[in-house]
Amino acid sequence: MRAPCTPTSEFLISVRGRTLDQWYVSLNSTYFHRNFDRRPSDICLHLVEVIGGLSLLASDKTKPGIDSKAHVPKALAWWLALCGKVGVRSVEALLWDKFPALCPYCQRPKHDQEECAEKKAANPGPPWTTLATLGENTKRPATLGGWQRMFNDIYPVNQGDQYGPAFARLYEELAELAEAVRVFPSVPGYFLSEAADVFAWLMKVQNLIDEKAGRRKEMRGTAIEESFAKLYPDACTDCGRLVCSCPPILASTIGRIAHEVPVGRGSYEPQGRFMTPDKSLKNSVRLSRCPPIGSFNTSPTQPSPARRTNARCGGGTSILRQGIQAETRGRTGGSRCRVQVQGLRKWARRSRS
Repeated sequence: MRAPCTPTSEFLISVRGRTLDQWYVSLNSTYFHRNFDRRPSDICLHLVEVIGGLSLLASDKTKPGIDSKAHVPKALAWWLALCGKVGVRSVEALLWDKFPALCPYCQRPKHDQEECAEKKAANPGPPWTTLATLGENTKRPATLGGWQRMFNDIYPVNQGDQYGPAFARLYEELAELAEAVRVFPSVPGYFLSEAADVFAWLMKVQNLIDEKAGRRKEMRGTAIEESFAKLYPDACTDCGRLVCSCPPILASTIGRIAHEVPVGRGSYEPQGRFMTPDKSLKNSVRLSRCPPIGSFNTSPTQPSPARRTNARCGGGTSILRQGIQAETRGRTGGSRCRVQVQGLRKWARRSRS
């Protein structure tokens, strides 16, 4: 049975007790095919875009069609999609590893700034073994709202707190998450800690929203649960299917945040500022044929090392030549240049034999 695109009150009531991992499975089941061909970096960029819309809260700006407060559940959805793309088994376990109902640095149920600073100075990283032991004796939050309330207990929002400092930290953690995504093929472990930090600061922003809306502490978490259920009701709200079949780029998402296009320039036409891939390739090939500038001090009668190497290796050595140029461009014939050229010569001899 297809879930409603506009969820009914019965549906909203039925999902109130849903765990974060259950939302994780639901959302990635709906958008699995939509995100199948996307790389983790693509999804991370979309997360950056959505948090950019959320940051309008800090700048006090408004944009047509943008409800900044609704961007917390949207950012959470893209965070869940990113975790799904890299293959996280359980987002609850990912969060609990670092935040077992306490601050990972001072190990207090309520963050102590002075103690945190002292422990960070002594040991920059969290004591993962200690956190794991502490987490075994504490009960995890049961729902999405429960996670929000847990983070409000660890990092309380006080009356008068502003969005600016929270967004500064959120973007700092987002940059660290972007680095973790970039290096993920080599060192996947960084993703776990940085993803947990981004979630924590998203909860901080939602707690700020609830504080400014006058919601009592015990009622915090209900707003984000309801908003998330309305936006992601076990189906795509755009195409109405249980498994999303929308095109890769929806027309409704174009010009949502970025809205200025230079007249007549945003095209591949002759007057435009872009080149088609074939022209870009031709331009790259043309540039690769240029001799290196300032690479070697050679006389007109003395061929450069790159030219001598290319001549000895025969045809088909354009990659070798490009490698030499890339390593020597902008240098003045120092020892590193000679070492690189000698290494490339050895490579060329081995590949030729």
